[in-house]
Amino acid sequence: MALNPQQVFANHILQKVVPSLQGNTWVTTYVANLESNAKRFLGQVPGETLDATTYAERTRADLAGIAAALGANAGADITSSIALVAERFGLSAPATTPTAAAEVHTGGTSTVTFDLNAVLNEKATAAGEALDWKRSVVDLLKLYGKDSSVSARKQYMTALGLDAGTAGSADGNEALRTALLKALATNGGNLPSNLA
Repeated sequence: MALNPQQVFANHILQKVVPSLQGNTWVTTYVANLESNAKRFLGQVPGETLDATTYAERTRADLAGIAAALGANAGADITSSIALVAERFGLSAPATTPTAAAEVHTGGTSTVTFDLNAVLNEKATAAGEALDWKRSVVDLLKLYGKDSSVSARKQYMTALGLDAGTAGSADGNEALRTALLKALATNGGNLPSNLA
């Protein structure tokens, strides 16, 4: 049986994109999501399926998160995959590009383009201490002057729809860091109102 273009895309994610990102600690959560969602869409997880629209939206969000986290190091495969998901599933153009630049609509017809990596690197330089926001959620929160205690991280995780029970663990910290990066990318480099 021949695969349709959407199934071909999901197989591409599993066979090319996921393996190329394995071991990259900056995007661990996104990679796990890409793999899990592709398998569900392809019917490889018994009892769990995703419809095409849900799969496409989740995949595009995860690819955009990877692009934002990796910046210029995202590579051509991420760029082409973001374009392909829009094309194969009939979605509009993605909100972010692999250079971590994002367009923020300012209310009128004008947009402001910014580079999230540049914004965060500038904040890290201005902080006057070594803050590794690319690997540490505690350092990322410090860039914004936020409480980085475990109890505060639980509150942030709840606000972002994450499992707050994992706060303080390596997996929980990485999930929160990637969710914060995604939120920053879609909010012009600012924390969303429920975290500000």
